[in-house]
Amino acid sequence: MSSGEAPPTPPVNPAPSRPRGIPPHREWESFENHNWGVFNAPWVGENPTIEERRAYMGFYLNWMVEGSAESERRARMKAEEAATIKFAQEGKTEVKTTIFEWAVDRIYWDIWFEDYSSIAGQPPYPWRRPEEDPNEPCSDTFARILGQRRNREQERQRQQQQQRQQQRQRQQDQCVRRRRAGSFEEPQSSQRRRLEAPAREDVVFLSAMNQILSDSFGLRCVNDQDWNMNLLRYLIPHFVDRQSRQRLYSLLEEGPVMAWYCLRSIFELGYRNSIPNSGICLCTDHMHPRHFVCVWDVNGQRTLVFKTPDT
Repeated sequence: MSSGEAPPTPPVNPAPSRPRGIPPHREWESFENHNWGVFNAPWVGENPTIEERRAYMGFYLNWMVEGSAESERRARMKAEEAATIKFAQEGKTEVKTTIFEWAVDRIYWDIWFEDYSSIAGQPPYPWRRPEEDPNEPCSDTFARILGQRRNREQERQRQQQQQRQQQRQRQQDQCVRRRRAGSFEEPQSSQRRRLEAPAREDVVFLSAMNQILSDSFGLRCVNDQDWNMNLLRYLIPHFVDRQSRQRLYSLLEEGPVMAWYCLRSIFELGYRNSIPNSGICLCTDHMHPRHFVCVWDVNGQRTLVFKTPDT
């Protein structure tokens, strides 16, 4: 697992022919220089129990890439969250325990090797998806995380509704004050009316589009003064594109908090291949990004914030 330092130069791990019955992952050499030879712990077979599989994974993954107990805990939580999102996106409200835990371990495996996979590849996950047993109980972990996500979404919607109500109340109070002061209808030219009407319509339209995009694509966004028409025109086609949307979602779920990124770099490269807070990126807007994006912690919930610099 990553410890904040650049990983050492990984060994070359070709895929030679192997005797029948030996899983491919056991032919890989360790990424740790002090682990020589090949992994020699007993193979647990193609259909182990959850406990047998995880005990084997613990030995194997730490032999390939050493990690701390804290890194294991973080990877496990991240894998459980990702597996829950995957099944929820498939419309599942219940998942059998064996299926859910297999999916968690599959994602956990990829997370463990994420610092090496783009450089030298990674050993293949050795277990196929198990058959579903209709008599098996459903996963409590899936139900718990799904419930937490729904509660957070309901709280987000409640807060947004409360903010809209407060905004309407402030507008009503301002109207009352102007009416009492005798200036409810200030004299103004027809030209001024024509200029201000589209501006008011833009505010309503932007607020509505923020809500629609957030609800439709599951991307929690802050609606502030930097949410403007140029940004909206830029976001819509990228929200529609599945790969761009997934890269933005990865930033929301996994990226660092309070680190500004070039938005185009996120869409084109993903946050792992983008440079935060530097003013320099690798996208086609190199050194002149038009829009920025950042993850904020809003009342304990990770939320996207967009910004368009003054030009």
